[in-house]
Amino acid sequence: MPMNIHCKSGNDDLGQHIVPSDQNYTWSFYPNIWDSTLYFYWIQWVRSDGKQVSGDFDIYRESREVLKCRDRCVWYAKNDGIYFRYNWKVPDHMQLMYQWPN
Repeated sequence: MPMNIHCKSGNDDLGQHIVPSDQNYTWSFYPNIWDSTLYFYWIQWVRSDGKQVSGDFDIYRESREVLKCRDRCVWYAKNDGIYFRYNWKVPDHMQLMYQWPN
């Protein structure tokens, strides 16, 4: 099922997007000079088990990602929540960051 996402920061609204199954949505930015860059997402999605889930979360918080992302951050939506891939040397090394609300 496609995923409905809306990404924005305090200064920049990237709009709402429909991301088809097994596809990616990418965007780029430069962190601000105050090291306080924050982007957040709202997601609505029908999981593989047919349950509709939605929630919002910080997709990029400078204080958290500055040392982990380097030149890119990668997030995955799975049935149990949103995962962050932060170790590029270990294949499929992901950390659950946000669980879907009940």
